[in-house]
Amino acid sequence: MTGHGAAQVEQDQIRVQAEIRSVNNKHLKVSLGSELSAETQAKVEQLVRDAVARGSVYVRLQVENQADSGYRLNVDTLQAYRKQLELAGEKDVPLQALLGLPGIVNSSGGTAESSEFADAVCDVVRKALENLNRMRQEEGQAMWQNLVDNLSQFGRMVASIEAQAPRVVELYSIRLTDRISQLLAKHDIRVQPGDVIREIGIFAERADIHEELVRLGSHLNQFRESLDSPVSEGRKLDFLIQELLRETNTIGSKANDAGISSCVVEMKSIIERMRELVQNVQ
Repeated sequence: MTGHGAAQVEQDQIRVQAEIRSVNNKHLKVSLGSELSAETQAKVEQLVRDAVARGSVYVRLQVENQADSGYRLNVDTLQAYRKQLELAGEKDVPLQALLGLPGIVNSSGGTAESSEFADAVCDVVRKALENLNRMRQEEGQAMWQNLVDNLSQFGRMVASIEAQAPRVVELYSIRLTDRISQLLAKHDIRVQPGDVIREIGIFAERADIHEELVRLGSHLNQFRESLDSPVSEGRKLDFLIQELLRETNTIGSKANDAGISSCVVEMKSIIERMRELVQNVQ
């Protein structure tokens, strides 16, 4: 599900800004854009995984440190280097040339390695995730209503097919009888009534869609229950969409009737709309 969340925290002259975006993905993929230590990155990623179940999530962090840089000049080591250079005949070496030598500049711990810094980063990430999920929940409510409307429309199509199904064999029987009557009148051919009944029976068995309609009803009930569940069940909804399409295709291939075929076309259109929505459900 798409969403956006941002937050900012200022703590001990450290300003941390977080921007989190999410887009649709069947699985969870976390991308972190920052120069944090591996330990802090692991904490941030875990926070995201605890808050988001599906989607591609992009986390962007900006850190402004207005405090001490955390680096110290080692004067004793610098003087030792100067003495060695003087002994070698180099007396006027500029300070800039010595700063890169080992041991001249030492880190006093650094903000990025301190526990306070990690806490500040985690705090701002939590707030950004709260804003992200708030936006996702608002979008999810609109999606829920859309899915409910499409599901109701799909159910009406199923009811229409159930009403038309018994007439399919009857209409086929009438068409077959009329066609045979025309052939008999034209060619003076006799056909046993049992042969006609057998042909109608074969067609009735081939065009029987009762099982498919029963399974569609079961899938629709499960879909409604999942929509009303307090726990998001995006993967289950995705599976049910596939099953709805499977049964709909079977009905379209078995039912030799223009009215039912028209309903099947509409049902496939509804399924496609629902599939696009379900892909965004966590």
